[in-house]
Amino acid sequence: MAIVSSDHHGPLINVGMWILLVPMGLCVLVKIYTKWEMVNRLQLDDFLLIFAMLAAVGQIVATSAQVEYGLGQNQTSLSYKQVEQFFLAQYVGQIMYILAIFIAKLVGLYFFLCLTAHDIRRRFVQGAMIFVGIWLFVSMFVVGLQCQTPKPWISESNHCINQRVFWVVFAVIDGLTQILVGLLPIYLLQGLNMHTSKKMFSMLSFSPNLITLSLIVLRLKYLYTSFHSQNYTWDSFNLALVTNIHASTSIIAASIPFTKLFIDSLVLSPHIVTDGTRGVVSSARPTQRGSVVSTPKPRRSPEDQVKWPGSNLIEHVTAVTSIKADSGWEELQEYNGSNRDKGSEERIVIRQTTSTTVTFT
Repeated sequence: MAIVSSDHHGPLINVGMWILLVPMGLCVLVKIYTKWEMVNRLQLDDFLLIFAMLAAVGQIVATSAQVEYGLGQNQTSLSYKQVEQFFLAQYVGQIMYILAIFIAKLVGLYFFLCLTAHDIRRRFVQGAMIFVGIWLFVSMFVVGLQCQTPKPWISESNHCINQRVFWVVFAVIDGLTQILVGLLPIYLLQGLNMHTSKKMFSMLSFSPNLITLSLIVLRLKYLYTSFHSQNYTWDSFNLALVTNIHASTSIIAASIPFTKLFIDSLVLSPHIVTDGTRGVVSSARPTQRGSVVSTPKPRRSPEDQVKWPGSNLIEHVTAVTSIKADSGWEELQEYNGSNRDKGSEERIVIRQTTSTTVTFT
């Protein structure tokens, strides 16, 4: 193992990256475990988060290779072969970085999609997901062909795109989409007539995404100082460090809103959060001004009520299904039976039958 010295700072990055890997892995595991405990299955957002984490791990491995081939050392002390391998590792790391941060955004946006029904809010979230997906592929394509083939990773070549312009545009789009993910819950959840503290907690659960804005700005600063440097392997040390911190922090921030505490705050009795029938926000939207979402249920004695063990997600987490008291158990059984006949995986499971009236202001 290399030793940190005055002319070799690279090993410091290895220490920092592996320290970040632990909380990142724990946050993802907690998110996956919470979902599994609630629905006994993994869903699309879980697989997206796992993929983003693997991309971040790939970036860590690529950065470790950069350290091996000269990151944090004076470029004049390296052979041509070492410099070429350094740029190859950086090239792979850039692709992994793009995958990690933008797939982490899709995790949050997919959850927002499940919170909305077929209305303008849902179309807005769908548009945001499409934009993020398109920019993800465009960015990977541009980085993949940033310099002349057959070795597009040799950024010292005179046949490269204007990387300074590209990474500035990239940082701007990254920042704007991160603000969107952090603030969109305010738009989606502000209409719910729920307890103020729970509403604020639900909205603020996505605010950690805004922490990465400072890292985006800091990374852009180090990009500018390293561009066209005559001693790039030395000057790009801070850039590599901040880039890895940014990717890991993005995944940690994307995992926080999916804790059990957050899911519980979204559960409105007798609503059940699912992701087969859409709409915590939209299905709870009044059809007329001042109208009531669900008709009041007759009061029941505590012994007649079924206890709700935490929040219960049905087969596909996310949307609200409201069951009226007068619809009858037979209607529910008929609904479940018809869904089974159709081969649908969507079923309603009642965990609580207490009465609640939800109104909007």
